[in-house]
Amino acid sequence: INIGLFETARQNLIAAESAYRTAINLDPTQSAGYVNLADLYRGLQRDDEGFTLLTEAVSRLPDDAAINHALGLALIRRSQPGEALRYLKIGAERAPESARYTYVYAVAQNSAGESDAAINTLREGLELHPNNADLLFASATMLRDAGDASAALAFAKRLQAILPDDQTVGSLVESLQSENQ
Repeated sequence: INIGLFETARQNLIAAESAYRTAINLDPTQSAGYVNLADLYRGLQRDDEGFTLLTEAVSRLPDDAAINHALGLALIRRSQPGEALRYLKIGAERAPESARYTYVYAVAQNSAGESDAAINTLREGLELHPNNADLLFASATMLRDAGDASAALAFAKRLQAILPDDQTVGSLVESLQSENQ
C-alpha cells in the first residue's frame, strides 16, 4: 500500500496500480488495496474498473466500512443514489469513529429526499463527534431547509464557537438569527 501511495504521489501510475494489485494479492482481507486502486482508476477515468473492483471486494469483505463507503460513492457517481444509500449506511454503521462516513451518508439521505432520516443520522454522529464542523454545518443547513430555524441556529452557534473567524458560518448565524426574530 505504501509503495502504491508513493508511486501515486510520484505520478508513476503504472507502478502504483501494480503495487495496489500486489497488496490485494498478498492480503485480500485488507481494504486499503481495493479502495486505493479504485480511487486510482477513478482518477484515470477508469471508473468502471474501479466499480467492478469494489463490487468484488464487497462480496469478499461485506462488513468492511471503507469498501462499502467507497462502493456507495461509486454508485452515486453512476447515478444510482438509492443503491448507494445501502452501502453508505453500512460504511457509516461499521465505522462510527468516522465522522466523514456519517456526514456523507447523511448528505446522501438528504439528497434522496430522506431529510428526517438525514437529520437523525447527523444527530447520532454528533453524539460521537460533538465538535465536527461538517456534521454541525450539515445539521444547521438541513434543519434550516426543513423549516426549523431555531434548531438550526443552535447548531450554527455551536459551529461558530469552533470556527469563530469563518465568514460562511458567521453569515449562516446572521441569517438564522434574522429568521428567528
